[in-house]
Amino acid sequence: MTKKKLIRGAVIGGVIVFLWCLVSWMVLPWHSTVFNSFTDEESVANAIRNNAPVSGVYLLPNTYKYDASTSTSEMEKGMMMMQNGPTMFASVQVNGMGHKTARPFIVSLIIQIIGAGIVTWMVLQTRSNYRKRVWLVTLYGIAIGILGILPAWNWWGLSPSYIFSIFFDLVVGWFLAGLAIAKICK
Repeated sequence: MTKKKLIRGAVIGGVIVFLWCLVSWMVLPWHSTVFNSFTDEESVANAIRNNAPVSGVYLLPNTYKYDASTSTSEMEKGMMMMQNGPTMFASVQVNGMGHKTARPFIVSLIIQIIGAGIVTWMVLQTRSNYRKRVWLVTLYGIAIGILGILPAWNWWGLSPSYIFSIFFDLVVGWFLAGLAIAKICK
């Protein structure tokens, strides 16, 4: 019976969080307000094409590349840029993202089901009432935000509005999933 509850909680909870994220990103307006636009996107795109040879994460300045062979003047230049700007943390896809396919949606759903499976297992380990089980699942979303999102804000300068929108999605999504998972795990 516990295995059945675990699978049901994982699938139903994961689907709920996935659907909340779809609604939040595709229907509700707040995510569109947290992204800024470059003044001249084509010039920035050309600069990226000319300076980012492979897809991946880029830092400006990238002080992690410094080693024993890095000149003092280059290090100082990087530190000045770090202090005075501009700085950037960016994920670059040099060949674009291609046609929109179902793949990112399927992967996202699988990730949410795995997460819901973990939290369902945690809830099954407790002997608590419905309200406390809902709170435990909601707290899972809060913990993801605190441990997974706030460090990115701290270290990479992600905007407070972006961080808040992601944090809000986590709390609401896992609260909604908690309503179902708590019922399944009674």
